[in-house]
Amino acid sequence: MAVVFYISLIVGAAGLLLLIRLARLNSIPGLAMGGRTLLLLSVLLPGADYVLERSHRDKATSAPAVPVYSFMAAKGDPDAFKAWWAYYAAEWVLPNGGAASIQMPDPEGILPFIHKPNSVAAFFDATIRINNFGFRGPDIEFDKGDRYRIFALGESPTFGATIRRDDRAWPEVLGALIQSRLQCARPIEVINAGTGGYHLQHNIERLRRNIIPLKPDLVLSYHGSNGARFVELGADTSAPESVPQRTEGPSRLIKEAIYRYRLYRWRKTPAAAASFSEERILQSPYAELYRQLIRLGRANNFQVVLSTFSMAVTQSSPREVTEFYSMTSSGGDGIVARMAAHNRIVEKIAAEQHVPLIDTTPNLDGKWDDDLFLDPTHLTQKGSDSLANTMLAGLMPIFRGDGTLRCTQRSRNSAHPAHR
Repeated sequence: MAVVFYISLIVGAAGLLLLIRLARLNSIPGLAMGGRTLLLLSVLLPGADYVLERSHRDKATSAPAVPVYSFMAAKGDPDAFKAWWAYYAAEWVLPNGGAASIQMPDPEGILPFIHKPNSVAAFFDATIRINNFGFRGPDIEFDKGDRYRIFALGESPTFGATIRRDDRAWPEVLGALIQSRLQCARPIEVINAGTGGYHLQHNIERLRRNIIPLKPDLVLSYHGSNGARFVELGADTSAPESVPQRTEGPSRLIKEAIYRYRLYRWRKTPAAAASFSEERILQSPYAELYRQLIRLGRANNFQVVLSTFSMAVTQSSPREVTEFYSMTSSGGDGIVARMAAHNRIVEKIAAEQHVPLIDTTPNLDGKWDDDLFLDPTHLTQKGSDSLANTMLAGLMPIFRGDGTLRCTQRSRNSAHPAHR
């Protein structure tokens, strides 16, 4: 395609010069000079495209020596972040990568995949272990005995984007915090039921199939971006204009010039917050899925706890930060606007259905400069620790109100840090 484009451009420019000469249009001021300039540019364009393409390829294939996962760490350098993120994502989907080691097709053909029980994957320096029931973490028993069993239900931020040897997903940190800070009449068990690539509809199917038979006492939901398509902003509502992206085309130089112009105009346009109708979003598929989750809890005698979803960027983030995080698909296409609507859905559904709500946003949402996120949604260890502490604070009233738990605070001398 590119070769045809270059040849057509050169032939067109040469034809224009020939037409000027044959039609004796040389007397028109600047016309002949313009034709010769166009021909020169047509000849030079393939060389310029080659240099740009080679430079881009070199950047894309050279993996960064250290993770560059935040605006501050990359000093606002989108190319460094994009290179790291592409490298990070590729490591997961390689033929011998994390996904291949722990995932298998769903025998029932309903879910995108399921976890292989008793499987192990290496991901960077971290080890991911899937237990005997297909959940991330240590093996569990079918009969819970006297345990108070909590399932943390969610997407990849719950499953855990762990990359270092000592990294732990937030449900594991939550379990450790409970053990170190509380003394309860019954042992409290936290099971990581997060799955990368799943959304709430998938997890409701997994809940029916794999979790309800294990007799949960509480299901803690942390869902968001994977189900953005379930949030219907509506024709009468709007989302902010997304950051311009590079388009496909035969000439990298021309493509880059168009992209830079569109980006310049986007930067000059003040950010506009999304608007949405509360009545409409409460009738959306996402709202109905949350109601379905709550109905399952009531029918099977477990408590459902909802939580809001947090991202590195929000509608009030600086334009350069929004642009930076849009280097991944998670940051584009109105996802930030839809998550604002999603969080409003969660708040309204919790009030409507009289279920507990944990608001994760005060300590996480929009904290792009605090080393809490690997990308717009996935958490660093610091982010997982923060989220686990927020979840524990939100669960404490439930623990205190449960007469079978009789939880008391451990003394400081007997407490152990949940994560070093």
